[in-house]
Amino acid sequence: MSTTPSRMNATQSLLTTILALVVMRVALCGSTLGADYEVTEVRTYTPEEPRRMKDTELQRYRAVIDDLPGSLLIEYRKMTP
Repeated sequence: MSTTPSRMNATQSLLTTILALVVMRVALCGSTLGADYEVTEVRTYTPEEPRRMKDTELQRYRAVIDDLPGSLLIEYRKMTP
């Protein structure tokens, strides 16, 4: 069974739409008021540079997967004062 180019484009468009609807929400536990976090995104085998975020910024963080197929690993840790 072969797939026609128009059917492949429709499937890819549908997958892109589904991926666009995926939103990650971070629920922080414990005493985090005003805490700083170090956040690292890993899209390939080489992690991106870590960046610091306040707790409120991390709670509004939006994860975006640019490639299809693609993946995104997000590591975050609370920084000690």
